[in-house]
Amino acid sequence: PFIASSPSPDEEPRRSVTDLSPHRPSPPPAALAAPARSHRDPGIDLVRALCVAAVMLVHGLQVAVTLGADGPVLEYATRGAAWYPALTWVLQVMPLFFVVSGFAGAIGLRRLRARGGSTADFLAARVHRLLVTALAPLAVFAAALTALAALGVPEELLREAGLRWREPLWFLAVFLGVQALLPRLLRLHDHAPWTSL
Repeated sequence: PFIASSPSPDEEPRRSVTDLSPHRPSPPPAALAAPARSHRDPGIDLVRALCVAAVMLVHGLQVAVTLGADGPVLEYATRGAAWYPALTWVLQVMPLFFVVSGFAGAIGLRRLRARGGSTADFLAARVHRLLVTALAPLAVFAAALTALAALGVPEELLREAGLRWREPLWFLAVFLGVQALLPRLLRLHDHAPWTSL
């Protein structure tokens, strides 16, 4: 046996036989290590966000507020506009949103099952996430309409504003229904993908 001493500046440090093996790469420095994988898919999240933005754009373009003789008037800004129907076909994002959300839901359901969760746990989480998120802005808007009515804003205007606000909410009911079908459809897809398509 020998006692290792510090190498001199002109001398290369000694290495063991295992260190010289070509089959054993040195571990990467911490700075180059791969980042921890997120539980979300940023690509899917981006597509969902773009779908939501497109829906908001299409619905936002529909509403115009003008000042009439009796005060503000809400009306369809796009009524009779030749360009608007073509735009709605280009921005037909609801089918894409449902497909992407189904993909994200399938990932979430598989992860939940891997942790020992059940289908009931999945559905309860989806209902909670969607309805609680929707109820908060609905409550704020209802309070705003009530305050505006107390300030004397015309009832017709408030009724129109309420209609415009709640009009897109049909989506929540349909989306919840489709999410409720997701566990069964995912099982069918896993066993017979072409049949389920």
